[in-house]
Amino acid sequence: MEYEHKFTLDPDIDIDIDIDTLTRGIAEEIGCGEPEYLRPEFANAFEMGQFHNYMFEVTGPTSADCGYASFIPRRAGGHVIKRKRFTQDGFARFETKNIVPEEHTDIAQMQSYLHRRLGLDVSYLGEFTRTWFDNNVESVNTGHIYSIMADRCVFPEHPGTALQQLEIEYLRSRGSERDRRSEMIDELGSLRRWTIRHLAEQPIPAEPSHLSKYTFLSKLAHPRPAL
Repeated sequence: MEYEHKFTLDPDIDIDIDIDTLTRGIAEEIGCGEPEYLRPEFANAFEMGQFHNYMFEVTGPTSADCGYASFIPRRAGGHVIKRKRFTQDGFARFETKNIVPEEHTDIAQMQSYLHRRLGLDVSYLGEFTRTWFDNNVESVNTGHIYSIMADRCVFPEHPGTALQQLEIEYLRSRGSERDRRSEMIDELGSLRRWTIRHLAEQPIPAEPSHLSKYTFLSKLAHPRPAL
């Protein structure tokens, strides 16, 4: 289960401060002990990357299957298929990732794989390229590890359109078995409030929102007619 808070940033934020600078500024504050209960994750404090994504809307065969499936090309060959199952954008969503070693060279082959091999009812939404900069941090109080990530998505089929977001996500936990969920949700809420203050001090315009890339791309692919 994926748990995350999101902020939608101005898509033109890179004119004044790019998402790399934003993420490294957050890392600098955490490295200086603010907030005091967080520290950079040992040997895994900062990551960056870029990948392409081919997204399909999943509408069946049951309501439990609804959401999306994405093909992400791997450098080693084949794809990662990432699925998120949900009926509306929100704080918690079910996510799976599976490696498919077979090469799928076009949209028709990808769609056929989802339909014939996985039994899903799908339709193609579009493609995008995602660039991301990620701070991984650990709570000294609980051992929970979180991601504070800024990313930018551009959509080749919709030139000039971009989506920039800052995401705060639970990753994993250390320590003994206990009721981790309530601890984690409380700390995510605390980290969200700290991030709101950090963004306001820059200042960086940011809208708290659970807007998913699936919803954003769906609106691009199926625009509502003008009234």
